[in-house]
Amino acid sequence: MGSRVSMSASSHWICFTTIHTRRS
Repeated sequence: MGSRVSMSASSHWICFTTIHTRRS
């Protein structure tokens, strides 16, 4: 379960960072 949560969080963080960087 922990691994699954970590993967989900990582994917969400990458998406958020990409959008934030693109906006910048």
